[in-house]
Amino acid sequence: MFPTKESLTASLAAADLPTAHADLARPAALLRPEAGEPARVGESRFGGHPDLPPHLNWPRELPFLAVLPRDVVNALHGG
Repeated sequence: MFPTKESLTASLAAADLPTAHADLARPAALLRPEAGEPARVGESRFGGHPDLPPHLNWPRELPFLAVLPRDVVNALHGG
């Protein structure tokens, strides 16, 4: 939403809010899920089943949360 601290500070000032609050901001990512099945192995998704070879099983005691490809994660961290 705010790619730089300066843009956040400007938005706070425009809303007549204390700009010192910009110092409290931390990096974050907004993830917006879409309904449907992944089109290919390795595509981002929440829930479902992990992309594993047929001979491997996901440990039942560990919940499977999501698939996030490395390029997506790197982009979130500016890499």
